Amino acid sequence: MWRLLIVDDEPYIVDGLIELFHEMPELELELFKAYSAIEAMEWMNRTKIDIVLSDIRMPHTSGIELQQAVGKQWPYCKFIFLTGYDDFDYIQAALRSGSVDYVLKTEYDEAIVGAVEKAIEALKEDMRSHHFMKQARERLNMALSVLQKEYLLPHLEGDITAAQLKSSQMQELQIELDLGTSYYLVIGRVDHWEDKLSYADRTLLLFAVQNIAAEYFQGAASQVCQQLLIDSRNLLWYIRSERSGQFMMAILETIQNTCRELLALSVSFVVSSKPVEWEEMHLVYYRLRKLLGLGFGQHQEMLLTDDSSTLSSSELTDEEKESDVRRQLKKLALLADCLENGQQQQFNQVYSEMFALFSSNFSGKLEMYYTTCSLLLSYTNRWGLDINLDFALLHTREPELDAVMLELQQAANQLFEMKQTELAERTMGVVEKINQYIEQQLDGDLSLTQLAEIVHLNPSYLSRLYKISSGISLSEYINEVKLNKCRELLRQPYLKIHEVGSAVGFYSPPYFTRFIKKMVNMTPQEFRDSLK
Repeated sequence: MWRLLIVDDEPYIVDGLIELFHEMPELELELFKAYSAIEAMEWMNRTKIDIVLSDIRMPHTSGIELQQAVGKQWPYCKFIFLTGYDDFDYIQAALRSGSVDYVLKTEYDEAIVGAVEKAIEALKEDMRSHHFMKQARERLNMALSVLQKEYLLPHLEGDITAAQLKSSQMQELQIELDLGTSYYLVIGRVDHWEDKLSYADRTLLLFAVQNIAAEYFQGAASQVCQQLLIDSRNLLWYIRSERSGQFMMAILETIQNTCRELLALSVSFVVSSKPVEWEEMHLVYYRLRKLLGLGFGQHQEMLLTDDSSTLSSSELTDEEKESDVRRQLKKLALLADCLENGQQQQFNQVYSEMFALFSSNFSGKLEMYYTTCSLLLSYTNRWGLDINLDFALLHTREPELDAVMLELQQAANQLFEMKQTELAERTMGVVEKINQYIEQQLDGDLSLTQLAEIVHLNPSYLSRLYKISSGISLSEYINEVKLNKCRELLRQPYLKIHEVGSAVGFYSPPYFTRFIKKMVNMTPQEFRDSLK
């Protein structure tokens, strides 16, 4: 879905164009409107905009000035200017500054639609034309990356304090971080790998993801100060930026889309809601990892911030307990990874293989028993789930151990099922909150950006999550609720038809008429008559 912002100081032009593009769902546009350049910049600070269709002459701030300001923030945004015959000097300036197109105000709607279609194709070509893979090969420097990870990861995991980090050692390792500066933390995860990809292929793709992220952050007045390959699926970035957390989410959405289109990779991201001081990084890192592990919906292509978290402060501040947990997780890294990412089938496969491996090795089996118990206990506590593991306590005699370990595997499967249930409940909580807001604000702002801010999620991710969870799109649900409300209000004879339209957010009578005709194939008056 592409985001189109329409800007003009004449409201009837903006509203007319909004209605025009509402009738063209095949373009897959999310529409925004602004009646001034200042209002347009407010939208730019809230969310990523792909295309701006703007009047070239406006009071106070011209379209050219607006384009220059937007270009610094969203360099890939395409501009289309609405112009008059006497705007030739403006048109020349627009073309010099990289505008996609311009359309005369006297031209028909087909010309405007054609310009937007051309802008969409230009956006697609931008994604195809970047040489991310070539850059990835040039930066394939595994040794340095491993050393950087080995130096910084113990701090992120709470094994060493910020005071133990040394600027001189960081300089030797080419770690471009300042211990006196706070940074956004961003964790990215490749949701799954195709079996046919070799280790080298996967490593190359991970570096390609890093390059994509570096380019987009750099273009958005932010700086990737350090990036780490955490493991075979997870990456981490330290980002220096004065932008908001929502702005960071918008950049990550663009990175996610590019990874999907260019690399054929499904990638999830979670970002801190604000820059993090060094003394707090291990707690925020743990929170982000946990949130990424819990997730929402289908656990694919997530875009989350720790504002989306429902974790209590007590779950985040017991550092001593979580340090012990991390040490346990390192002993059974494969099983821990499967639990984190909800991979029940892989967990059972790994567990069965390890159980078979230790079939004739009692000491190895005993170690597996203890670490598995610790792992399951840790996850039941961290996720707040109630799993009875009393059967596994103190059964360490060899004749009993095999049976108990099989019961541990069954307990792990129960944990997976309970987590899936909790995941569904968390997701439905988001859906219910959105539905309640829509029902209460039918005459207000029901844009995807506004709804996403209500639940602290990225707009595109919320759209996918809602569709997967409820079976219909957000726009379909909004239209259904609006139609039901219209049906209720039209039964009230004292209400005029335009008043009914205003009550459900249609302040333009022609637009309200088109909505009713689209929904029930009748005019509003015919619909009212049918309800008598």
